[in-house]
Amino acid sequence: MTRRPTNNVPLSENFLDSLPERTVDTVGVSTAVSNDEPAESRLCKVCFENEFNTAFMPCGHVVACTRCASIVERCPMCNQRYTHVLRLHLP
Repeated sequence: MTRRPTNNVPLSENFLDSLPERTVDTVGVSTAVSNDEPAESRLCKVCFENEFNTAFMPCGHVVACTRCASIVERCPMCNQRYTHVLRLHLP
């Protein structure tokens, strides 16, 4: 990560630069998953406790809850290193 000199840089930019590179972005998503499907089909494939609500990028796999997505270093589905995680708001 390239750091810029802090002279005359607003505080908010300094704060943003100090955040870790892996962040969870929040987006609204329309999904084709039916509300009639059993809850097991939407369970996190890592902990099997919470519903999945994150997408690993760039692969796009949606298989983990926020907690597990923050712990793993690779997509649990394809084993690809992810660059960031999107938090999904599923119906």
